[in-house]
Amino acid sequence: MRTSLLVSGSLFALLHVSPALAQGEPPPADPAPPAPAPAAAPPPAEPAAPAAEPAPAAKVRPAESAPEPAPPRERKDEPAKLSVGKEGFFQPGALLQGWLFVPRQEGVKAPSTFRLRRAEIRVKGEIVPMRVGYQLMIDPAKVLDPEKSTVATADGSTSVTVQQSPSAVSMMQDFFITFISDWADVSMGQFKMPVSWEGYNGSSKLLFPERAAAARKWGDKRDIGLRVDKKLFKDKLYYSLSVLNGEGQNKADTNNQKDVGLRVEAFPVKQVMVGAVGYMGVTDRDRAGTKDRVEGDLRVEAANALLQAEYIRAWDMPATDGTRIPGHGFYAALGYTFFGRIQPVARVGYLDPNTDESSTAKEDETWVYEGGLNYFISKHEAKLQASYSVFDYELAKTRHELTLAAQVSF
Repeated sequence: MRTSLLVSGSLFALLHVSPALAQGEPPPADPAPPAPAPAAAPPPAEPAAPAAEPAPAAKVRPAESAPEPAPPRERKDEPAKLSVGKEGFFQPGALLQGWLFVPRQEGVKAPSTFRLRRAEIRVKGEIVPMRVGYQLMIDPAKVLDPEKSTVATADGSTSVTVQQSPSAVSMMQDFFITFISDWADVSMGQFKMPVSWEGYNGSSKLLFPERAAAARKWGDKRDIGLRVDKKLFKDKLYYSLSVLNGEGQNKADTNNQKDVGLRVEAFPVKQVMVGAVGYMGVTDRDRAGTKDRVEGDLRVEAANALLQAEYIRAWDMPATDGTRIPGHGFYAALGYTFFGRIQPVARVGYLDPNTDESSTAKEDETWVYEGGLNYFISKHEAKLQASYSVFDYELAKTRHELTLAAQVSF
């Protein structure tokens, strides 16, 4: 009976074996232990108070978007440019300078005075960029009330007292339209004649409140005409060729004579300028008022030190078919800037408008000795100047001048 039960059990096991075992595959692994039952969820908490909405995040430019190029920056030494016309621009500018002027000369009554020395208002720019430019400058300080002056009569036999303006009646200084090219800028209008480096350049950067005696005598004068000028070879060379009426500021020509002037400045190194000028009247050279000039200039500015010098030789025709009157003058100036703000300066000058000893129109030969101090509040845009000048005349008594000046410019 036991044997029969064992056989039956074996047969039952064989009949219920899995098909996989029947095919020769390995038996399945032992079943994994059952996973633990999940912990009971905690009871729901009390609802929290609504939180404040977060501040919106700053917008970030997509990484693939290239940054926009910065607008072109203006040069620090130029006024801001403003748009005009369709594509042009202009640069407003001004030079305001007031003086306290104290002269002293034995035997001459000359009171101290406050003076509005310069009030230059300027606009310049290009109406067509890189093709057509312009400049206009006026100086209302030039227009002064007339004063009593003693002048000789036509025949020279006596003199009379009349009302005369002490300066040019018109405030018009510069006016020109310029056609720009790579090698030459051609300007038509009124501008400075090219004689004297100090006279040809602007007033805002002068070492002293006033130009040297020789520069005032033959330079710092304007005329109407045509000018061709340009800086070339990466600013190594500058030239200015002018054809002018020869009549002076704000005057139309009264004859066919014209004045021709050429200024050339070379910059062998950035800190050094060597210049030369030739100026002469052409056609009808025997007429009164014919003038000729030659000049040499030197300027060295390096390591806060400055040396500046000019020599001018002049010939003037006083009367038709007369004898030309020769004259000459020069100056040399030194300066040194401390801490970028304080600049002591010194200048020695000489002027002899008539070197002809036999001339009956002999003018006074003068040596000028000057010392000064400049204080730069913001370079030449805002500065204070003080100078003391001694004019040692050959024929007259020595004259002393104290000048205190305040300036703003842009």
